[in-house]
Amino acid sequence: MDEIKNFLGSPYSIPRQLETMADDSNTGAATVERLAGRDLNQDGKVINLVICGNSRFYDYQWLEEQLEQWIKWNAHPDLIIIGGASGVDYLAERWANNYAIPMAIFSEAWNEPRRGLEDTGRPEASPTLGDKMLEHATHLIAFPGPKSKWTTIMIKRARELGIPGVEVPTPPEGEA
Repeated sequence: MDEIKNFLGSPYSIPRQLETMADDSNTGAATVERLAGRDLNQDGKVINLVICGNSRFYDYQWLEEQLEQWIKWNAHPDLIIIGGASGVDYLAERWANNYAIPMAIFSEAWNEPRRGLEDTGRPEASPTLGDKMLEHATHLIAFPGPKSKWTTIMIKRARELGIPGVEVPTPPEGEA
């Protein structure tokens, strides 16, 4: 194994060859294959956390509070697995980046790239995205909104696979 170094001052240690996680040539699937199942933060637990939710929800502070509560009840995730959509996915990506938690973003599942936080009305992702995300998941936290078709599918699929999951509905706009 290559030399291990401290990742961005966080407790996460990853081999040098894996430091290019944000490289555009890395797909979410390839990143999951390399990092899943590893105790990257060296806390004795392996947590590959899928975060999914409302693509029209944009309250970062609320999402951060929910994720901090989840960590109190569980543990720090070793890997965050995100679908690459707008809203909750984008906020979760920002959160993982702020806390230097390695992440796999399945942006390859989309026909056109996400242009930022706001939902631009691009077509839905590939129907196989959910199964690919859950393939190496140990946990799921879902933040459905009133029209969250894909989030509902992810919750149902995680239950079918026996993946422990938590469902935290996003508050109506302006109530967070």
